Amino acid sequence: MKANKAVFSFLLLGGLLLSCSPKRKSLSIFAYAQDDTYILSLFDSLRGDLKDYDCSFFYADRDQNAQNRDIIRQIENGADAVLVNLVDRLAASAIVEKAYLSDVPCIFLNRKPLEGDLDPQDGDEYASWVKQNCFYVGSYPSYEGEAQADIAHAFFSYFGGFASSRFDKNGDGAIQVCMLKGEQGHQDAEERTLSSLSRLEELGYRVELLYSFSCDWERSVAEEKTSSISLDGVELVLSNNDDMALGMLDHLKSVRQTGRPIYDEFFPIIGVDGTAEGEQAVKSSEMIGTVKNDNAAQSSCAAKLIRHLLDGGDMPIETEGLLKQGNYYYSEGEAIKSPFFSAFLPLAK
Repeated sequence: MKANKAVFSFLLLGGLLLSCSPKRKSLSIFAYAQDDTYILSLFDSLRGDLKDYDCSFFYADRDQNAQNRDIIRQIENGADAVLVNLVDRLAASAIVEKAYLSDVPCIFLNRKPLEGDLDPQDGDEYASWVKQNCFYVGSYPSYEGEAQADIAHAFFSYFGGFASSRFDKNGDGAIQVCMLKGEQGHQDAEERTLSSLSRLEELGYRVELLYSFSCDWERSVAEEKTSSISLDGVELVLSNNDDMALGMLDHLKSVRQTGRPIYDEFFPIIGVDGTAEGEQAVKSSEMIGTVKNDNAAQSSCAAKLIRHLLDGGDMPIETEGLLKQGNYYYSEGEAIKSPFFSAFLPLAK
């Protein structure tokens, strides 16, 4: 009997201790889709960095209305904070307003809200709350575009300059570029595109945009769209992400005629993101380079913001690779280049 009483007392004490332990705060994390390689890698990093919280993940399959419904439901169900990779960046203002009404901090990831959404100028209670509780964390797309151009410049310089090399197929001295763009209207797609072309011109190249395809960040779409072009006229491929670059590679591999390197039989290809498969393609020189979109740095920044907002931790600070402009944080990343000419690479700054 005494033994039974002792066991009962132990169990009761254990139950009391458990009931007194603090409840873990809950986070709801939303993605625009579940088939984006980079977003999946970012979310894998978040799982590790936010392991002290109860995290629930939701995928919108590119449907903003569905994402809105999920966000509203989770806020109303008591989420302590939300992290949102938007389907449509124009939806940010409505999400911020809902977060304000429920006093739930909100961090946007990868898809940047309009400037006024996180920096309202009215000076009222709403504006003050937003500036203290809403943030954006993403890449530094203009750097990524510049780094792509620098990789191209280093590659052509390795072979004695573009105009004097075999890569100027028609001998006109201008680079005929095929651009594989992400989603129309996505700030990273637009800025990577413009900055890569502008940087090439700054480096002294004449540039002709021969083809430009919006491929929605998808490998299969890039493969399909590039299968319709004349490969003979292309002299450089710049892709807004690795998946689309790999889609172009899939097409080239299906039509190749020789065993020469892809860049030699067709043209050099440069991506962005530094995904595992993208980096492998660079190591094997199927792509001549990519630019790391640093998911680990962005995840770490978002996690620090969560700890600041929910637990009083320190705010993330600007460092050499992390830029801060108001409530917007940008991770710079780095160039990753094919090993056969890596020593010749000047990094964009």
